[in-house]
Amino acid sequence: MPIVPQAMSGLIFMNETGVALTGKNTKDIADAVAQALSTYVLTNPSLISFFLSGTAGPVGNLTSVAVAGIIPQGMSSLMLTRALSKGLRGRSLKNLFDAISIGVSLHLSGMLVTGLTAGIAVGSGFGKFTYINDLVVSNML
Repeated sequence: MPIVPQAMSGLIFMNETGVALTGKNTKDIADAVAQALSTYVLTNPSLISFFLSGTAGPVGNLTSVAVAGIIPQGMSSLMLTRALSKGLRGRSLKNLFDAISIGVSLHLSGMLVTGLTAGIAVGSGFGKFTYINDLVVSNML
């Protein structure tokens, strides 16, 4: 599945409303996060490293390399820690970051990367996010 900002936003929004976050800007927050993360991931393909195996050959077409290693609890915890360090407070802050993390993780864990590789004609593997620059993503919001 490709990265689709509207789909990611829908997953975030569903998780926001699931924990009773229903303020007037709830959908706007989901849209902003989804658009920023989607843009960042799509414009930085080197964020994902691949681990492949298969039959040797000149050039193969990889069509189903799933991206692994996205942990919503870790993402939420990091967001909450960063928000608290910036002085943000609120009784629903943890719920907000949990909803965002789960929505983002659900969408990105279903992401499939396609492309060509030299040296493997037929095979399989998985991809893993290796680095995301939090300051760049934050500035995109």
